[in-house]
Amino acid sequence: MYAIVGVSKLGPEAKPEMAQGILANLRSAPGFVSGTFTRSPDGKNGRSMVLFETEEAAETAAANARASIPDDAPVEITSIEVYEVVAHA
Repeated sequence: MYAIVGVSKLGPEAKPEMAQGILANLRSAPGFVSGTFTRSPDGKNGRSMVLFETEEAAETAAANARASIPDDAPVEITSIEVYEVVAHA
């Protein structure tokens, strides 16, 4: 299993409903397992982890994520990387 680990900066217009919409789109991606999006108490930073069955599926989804965030979006991806999952409960 592989995980997309994301770090983002959140603007004041970033709403939790946006994360729900992103997850709704990811659910239909090949190999999707699960996803979690979080935000800091001050609402300015976000972290995410989205699990996929294969490295290829994770890499494809990560590339799609990088390409799909418009420049004027209230979310700025600081980093997005694919990692191998070594333990999961």
